[in-house]
Amino acid sequence: MEVPYSKEEIIEAIKSVIKENKFESAYIRPLLFYSYGNLGLVPKFSPVELTIGAWECGAYLGEKAE
Repeated sequence: MEVPYSKEEIIEAIKSVIKENKFESAYIRPLLFYSYGNLGLVPKFSPVELTIGAWECGAYLGEKAE
């Protein structure tokens, strides 16, 4: 898979997601995938897309955990 983004671009996109959502603690999941293009077993001519999922995390062991 040829990634159409540099490592730095992906890092900046992740930082932007965190900043826009005002997360202080979050689980981040960047995901690269073949988008719609040709159907078949080899997605060679399909464009590569990037999505970034982010979920805010609370206290892992509860708010009263030490």
